[in-house]
Amino acid sequence: MASSGTALRQGSGVSYAWVILTVSFFTVFTIVSLRVGFGIYFQPIEAELGWTRTTLSLAVAINMLVYGFAQPVAGYFADRLGPKWVILASIALVGIGMLMLSATTQVWQLLLAYGVVVGAGVGGGAFVTQAALISRWFVRQRALALGIGLSGASAGQLFILPATMYLILTSGWRTAALALGLAICLLIIPLNLLLVRNEPRRTAEGEGLAGEQGDVSVGQAVRTQPFWMLTGSFTVCGVSITMLAVHLPGHVADLGFPPELAAYTLSAIGAGSIVGSVVVGVLSSRVPSRLLLGGVYALRGVAILLLLYVREPWQLWLFAVIAGFAWLATVTLTSTLTASVFGRAAMATIFGLISFGHQVGDAVGVLLGGVLHDLTGSYQIPFSIIIALLVVASAMAAMLDERATRALRPWAR
Repeated sequence: MASSGTALRQGSGVSYAWVILTVSFFTVFTIVSLRVGFGIYFQPIEAELGWTRTTLSLAVAINMLVYGFAQPVAGYFADRLGPKWVILASIALVGIGMLMLSATTQVWQLLLAYGVVVGAGVGGGAFVTQAALISRWFVRQRALALGIGLSGASAGQLFILPATMYLILTSGWRTAALALGLAICLLIIPLNLLLVRNEPRRTAEGEGLAGEQGDVSVGQAVRTQPFWMLTGSFTVCGVSITMLAVHLPGHVADLGFPPELAAYTLSAIGAGSIVGSVVVGVLSSRVPSRLLLGGVYALRGVAILLLLYVREPWQLWLFAVIAGFAWLATVTLTSTLTASVFGRAAMATIFGLISFGHQVGDAVGVLLGGVLHDLTGSYQIPFSIIIALLVVASAMAAMLDERATRALRPWAR
């Protein structure tokens, strides 16, 4: 039996759980930045190929939709075959997609490489399957472990985005895409192949998972109030976070600031998000997760309200600090609530379905931002829209009924 200081309920795998968590962290660290930080490629691609911001936004929108479709599919196979091989196949797609992107000369190639291939790879290798993998290894400290592992996405913003911007400025956007593709193929794939196991050996024999076999099925889950509260609020999360991630560099440029400041701002958001993800993981053992989630959405709305009034660089940094804390904490809390409300057995599939709503929101957010910017010449209107939506998301999260599935899970009473 593991000590109370560990999350595993079995002996031989206690220390190895942290190996799994470390690999998950660095996998998410590498691949998620390709999704949330693609906006820094916009201006150099526009300059070289003459494509409009709407065209580039379309590539991102396709990426988000494919990412969304990939998540429940990847979750389904992760629940049945184990997350490891799903993650490996997905990472391979990301690496191939970035290599394809580095050679892109036509719009259709951009849509295929970044929109379809990278979208499918990140969708299958990031949050849903990583959350499922971490949840198999951690029980008592699941929220904290998810906060640490998934904060790799924020750390990627902190380190990979400035490095990518440096490569873009010094060697060009094609070299930056090529370098990331090679790093994934030569480092991240071998790391997962050699070190990841689907679950602790004794857990695979049924020890330490009382009550999780025969948990709420997918069919039962989609008929409950928590599923739709989580899906609705997570959809708004997608609209807001992706509009900001993709269009913040353009907004910063519109304000007359240098392009490097946009990358530094996204990195500062990433730094704040690491703190936010871990803090909510710790607090979730003391404060109901639904209330924390509602608070995070409200805080994000406050940050975007500040962004509307930015006129000086220091104001942009203030926005970054507040937005960062509320950036990916929503993923930690939504995945934690999914596991606690519906159980572990079909968690990857259910979280994949909830995350599909997020990706629909991603596509809407990135297109809405691009189209309204082209029509009005600024981001004032789209940013105002997402503030209003975040108020709704905050209320939905706070009203979530965590007890709604107890009749379906008698052991949870």
